[in-house]
Amino acid sequence: MLRDLLLATTILLGAATITMVLTTLIVLRHLHRRNRVAPSIRTNAPLAWLWSPGRAARLHRRLRAAVVHTRLGPDDPSATGPMVQALVAEAVQIDGHLVAVGRLRFADRQRYLRPLAADVARVEQVAARVARLRLEGARPLQLADHRRPLDELDAHCARVEEARRELQRIEAAAGIAT
Repeated sequence: MLRDLLLATTILLGAATITMVLTTLIVLRHLHRRNRVAPSIRTNAPLAWLWSPGRAARLHRRLRAAVVHTRLGPDDPSATGPMVQALVAEAVQIDGHLVAVGRLRFADRQRYLRPLAADVARVEQVAARVARLRLEGARPLQLADHRRPLDELDAHCARVEEARRELQRIEAAAGIAT
């Protein structure tokens, strides 16, 4: 009787321990995935950056948000796929720099974070334009090898926006309502 009770208690404690360990591993896996700038690319960013008020952590979260922003709307990889891929590649590269700078001493870190903050702001700006084009159904973009991808993306967005404004002016002059 006592032996059966001890065996049942051992089994229950073992099952509870295994359940807690598995739950912890699943939660950690989810947090690591959530911390990625790009869903398919691993990051070395610390998990604490999910909630940390530090400047590098905030920049990391802004990069994540910018990449998510570009994926809103209909999934049409032929139209904006190259633009999104180029933007994600830039964001991942900047995030790698953020992780490296985040490990520096405070005084050194602040000096290197300034230009990275400007890069993050640029990614956010271009991401908003790409997202708008994605929602409007833009034409495919062929990136030139000699220019930085963000500059090329920004220029392409400007050309598409100007073409749309010109089309609206022509339609308005012709009395065509859209």
